[in-house]
Amino acid sequence: MYKTLRILLVPCILLSVACKHKKPVTNLILYDGVYRGDHDFVMSTGEISHSYIRFYANGKVQTLSTPSGMKDISKRFNLQDDALIKIVGTFTVVGKNISFTTSAGSPYVAYNGTILDSSLLHLHSKSYITGNETETDYSFIPIVEWK
Repeated sequence: MYKTLRILLVPCILLSVACKHKKPVTNLILYDGVYRGDHDFVMSTGEISHSYIRFYANGKVQTLSTPSGMKDISKRFNLQDDALIKIVGTFTVVGKNISFTTSAGSPYVAYNGTILDSSLLHLHSKSYITGNETETDYSFIPIVEWK
């Protein structure tokens, strides 16, 4: 437990120190669509699920794992709709490094990674819900392709 906390705290402390010396950069992230993970997984129901991340210009981030298609997920990425269960957090970008945690309460999922370019992210995630860790590339899909 303590080893896990140290592993998580060290990058957070380093990122915090780096943030004091570097101006945060968010223009490397695209906001007019979603990033879809290249690593799909099988749910307990047997359905294939896809991972999506949406970033907002105000620094918020929302994640979603669902077997739904693009048409259906566009309705689910809405921070203003109180009827939706939202898995949200706040992201930080320093240089080409990005980090955030998301939750719908507690526990949470921690993400750290690299912005390879504005349409491609490489993220390591650690779920404190299931204990799973993954390395996933996320490719950007603009809103116009949701329809």
